[in-house]
Amino acid sequence: VSQSRYLLRPYEKMYIDYARKVSHITEFGSGPGASSICFLVGKPKKFISYDLTLCVNAELITKAATEVGIDCSFHRADSLTIEIEPTELLFIDTLHNAYHTLKELLIHHGKVSEYILFHDVSGFWERTNEGFGTWGNTATYDDVVVPYPNLKGVLGGVEKFLELFPNESGIS
Repeated sequence: VSQSRYLLRPYEKMYIDYARKVSHITEFGSGPGASSICFLVGKPKKFISYDLTLCVNAELITKAATEVGIDCSFHRADSLTIEIEPTELLFIDTLHNAYHTLKELLIHHGKVSEYILFHDVSGFWERTNEGFGTWGNTATYDDVVVPYPNLKGVLGGVEKFLELFPNESGIS
């Protein structure tokens, strides 16, 4: 975790502050668990993390969270094929392109009651269809890319979602 922690330094306080506002957090993309730890410092009642590769620190993090009364679990799963529990905060740090982000929002936004946070929004602004199809098999090229060929980066997916659902999304 310490190897990736430097990447989160600017966001640590924000993640902790948001975690303190809610009781249930769902995370898409745990990596080595640095963001997971930040959210757990905020002491939500429940924390669920999904990633294609199980977090290498999942066992250690889960044990520590359980010891302070947090219901914590890590799952090896594709964010495009799972059905999540209702959650107050959804944190998305997955494939970093517009199409994947849009697909995640279309599938899961209805289960989120308070906040959706995104990581790597500005750093991946110019990424378009790079790596499409490497994250599960549910998002096909024709589903997402053909209707919206000019979307770029995570922010492009968020903007398209807001365009499609301007009044129901709750995102601003």
